[in-house]
Amino acid sequence: MYIRNTPYDRINRGAPIPELKLKDSPTIFDYIGNDITIENGKPLMKTSLEKLLYPTKDVIVISEESLKEVRNKYIEESMESGEPMKGISYDDFVDYFVEKKGFHNGDDYMQRLYAQTKKGWKASCAQHEWRTNPKFIMTAPMFDSPELTEDREAAFEKFKNGEELTRLEKDLLGTFPDINEGQKRINEVVSERAKIEHKQNLLDTLASSGVELSPDDEITFTVWGYDLIDVKGTVSDEKLAAIKEAMKEKAYSLDRIYSSKHIRLSEGTKLQLDQFKKAQYYLDQAGGGSLLELSKDKDGNYHGIPEKLDKFLKENKRYHGDDTADLKAIWVRHAFDAAIAAVDAGRYDWFKSKVGTVTYKNGEFFA
Repeated sequence: MYIRNTPYDRINRGAPIPELKLKDSPTIFDYIGNDITIENGKPLMKTSLEKLLYPTKDVIVISEESLKEVRNKYIEESMESGEPMKGISYDDFVDYFVEKKGFHNGDDYMQRLYAQTKKGWKASCAQHEWRTNPKFIMTAPMFDSPELTEDREAAFEKFKNGEELTRLEKDLLGTFPDINEGQKRINEVVSERAKIEHKQNLLDTLASSGVELSPDDEITFTVWGYDLIDVKGTVSDEKLAAIKEAMKEKAYSLDRIYSSKHIRLSEGTKLQLDQFKKAQYYLDQAGGGSLLELSKDKDGNYHGIPEKLDKFLKENKRYHGDDTADLKAIWVRHAFDAAIAAVDAGRYDWFKSKVGTVTYKNGEFFA
């Protein structure tokens, strides 16, 4: 028995059996040669006519230098945009930095930055990742992000209020998009805080005299440099003597109050006057002397100074980087050099005439 419409039926009726042919599967070379067409989702070999009408694609060879240029541009764009970086190896990432900057920041830093760049800083900002990851690297392109701006402004508010900052909050203060604007804001706070501390220091010293002053009492201090020349006021001579004794170490602080308001000089001359005052202070500390007699020889030795100061400067002629005495010797030499230059320029009497007066009343010092 046989089933109809099969080769067996056709044999029985004497009909020829059709030849069964299977199409060859495309090889990798067919794909490379562009000899494949897709039909109904299946890859099929092109016919001879199709190959004639749609010939093999040209092969273009791209140099390694061009590939590197494209790769580096993509890395840079990824770091700027904050979108995830894909398909870049760690070695290529490091090479980009070396080529752009001439160096990289060490393997640990680069590994962390590579991982962050693959993730994309936009995703990191959305998670405020710096809050939980102490090794998170805050890069310039993210400084403008709302998340980082929020945390930076919160840190700045704490700084402005004089609160103690954490290491992270200190780092956040370094993320202002405009570095000049950020530094200006910080400097204004530092300056205002310094004024408050300066005033409080003077008030504490004045209180240490033991003299109680009423709101109506006035005390006037006459100063030049580090020298408290005189103290006058509405209290007894005994109380004035106690105040002078307590405040004599604060003469330079009082002098700064007067100078900042009344002495208008060029920056260079103002610095020279300040060094001139310090030079006289160093002489007075060592036993006294006149800046008019101060000189310096070709070997760098100073003359017209007390013997112990001369010995100190010669023993600490070179700074070794970790010696306080060496550093103080540098300050003394700088002051002496400025004083010698001022005398040579004929400014001795002029500088000596810059005597200031500062008045205290009702908790305030003013010039």
